[in-house]
Amino acid sequence: MAAVATVSSAGGILAMLHEPAEELKLHALASLNSVVHLFYPEISTSIPTIESLYEDEEFDQRQLAALVVSKVFYYLGELNDALLYALGAGPLFDVSEDSDYAHALLAKALDEYASFKTRASKATEEEENVDPRLEAIVERMLEKCVLDGKYQQAMGMAVECRRLDKLEEAIVRCDNIHGALSYCINLSHQYVSHREYRCEFFAVLLKYTRLCRIQIF
Repeated sequence: MAAVATVSSAGGILAMLHEPAEELKLHALASLNSVVHLFYPEISTSIPTIESLYEDEEFDQRQLAALVVSKVFYYLGELNDALLYALGAGPLFDVSEDSDYAHALLAKALDEYASFKTRASKATEEEENVDPRLEAIVERMLEKCVLDGKYQQAMGMAVECRRLDKLEEAIVRCDNIHGALSYCINLSHQYVSHREYRCEFFAVLLKYTRLCRIQIF
């Protein structure tokens, strides 16, 4: 039986990043993306080269370059940089991916977004705008939870992130509205302390208790 070939180094793949032909660079990035968990220390020495591809607006696969850099930073333990480049990867950063990398960055994205929304609610001066790429990731997470029928998870994320529009969407889609509203009451003890937000939050719940003629308070 023929022996299965194994790759012991990313050196050959990294060399292709310096080739003039764009298709070779694309092949190199795709290959690096599949082996980054094995060779991230070696690949890390070429981060500036891969970053330059991401920064090149004429390069066809900038988002793939960002994804590779994000994964390298993740394995190096640099979660801030990993998230920054994950944002640059756009839809290539798959919120449905079942991996430690995806789970860690999704959790960080959620924390970052929730922190921003909390700061914005307390700001007395003109607030900075949230990075639309970060918001897009959080919205994709929320939409996936609703589509998968994970309504309680979607409610928890929506409440934490102060996205009452997404909270309503999860409540409406849930097949047990009474249970959903009771769950939201429990969530309020942990995530709803700011006075103005508390008023907005309970206004949403009261809307559905009246519509459904149920008593939860």
